[in-house]
Amino acid sequence: MLTLVAAVVLAQKMPDTALRLKVGDAWTAEYTYHYTGDEVDLANVETVKYSVVRDGKREVLVAQWQLKETRVDEERVPVPPGVKPMVRRVVLDGEDLNPPEGHDVARHRIERAIAVERKGALAEPTFFPVPPNVRLVGIKKIVELDPRVKEEPVVAVSLQETGGDQPMRGIGYYSFEPSSGILKSGSWTIQNSPLPGGEKPCELLVTLEVKDLKLAPRK
Repeated sequence: MLTLVAAVVLAQKMPDTALRLKVGDAWTAEYTYHYTGDEVDLANVETVKYSVVRDGKREVLVAQWQLKETRVDEERVPVPPGVKPMVRRVVLDGEDLNPPEGHDVARHRIERAIAVERKGALAEPTFFPVPPNVRLVGIKKIVELDPRVKEEPVVAVSLQETGGDQPMRGIGYYSFEPSSGILKSGSWTIQNSPLPGGEKPCELLVTLEVKDLKLAPRK
């Protein structure tokens, strides 16, 4: 009985994972993907610029993904000038206005591993889908509050692919901006991650930091 009560209390304290956006909201999510392994030390720094705009009668979340720089053995390699970002547009009711055209199975596995389960129809748009004829193994996640953090709710997640010769597994921690549900920070450590352009799996550390957060007025 006490265990059941404790579980109910814990569920009540979990943050609301719905995206509660308004026209005028804008923020930049900066991700660092740091791959390490045998003779491998590679980091990609990427940004996704989000804005919520009005398009006629629709309210639309616009997301612009771009590689910022690559770090190889601590040497910085900037992106050549003139490279245009990939742009996704999603109506706030969840309607996808321009599904992505490229396909990247390895990257999709990583993005699936670190994706936040959202309540409701709206979630951050993806940029790396799999081809329609590819079926991935399943993935299992256990999500709970991190009891070590008292100042604000921090979510802890353990993840494990449910098949394959070298299934990905890992742990992560992340937190939300309370009024909007925007994912404001995160860190995930993943074992057996695929390496871009590589053959052997490696360890991957993904970190997220939100910058330039501007929220429309809330009542």
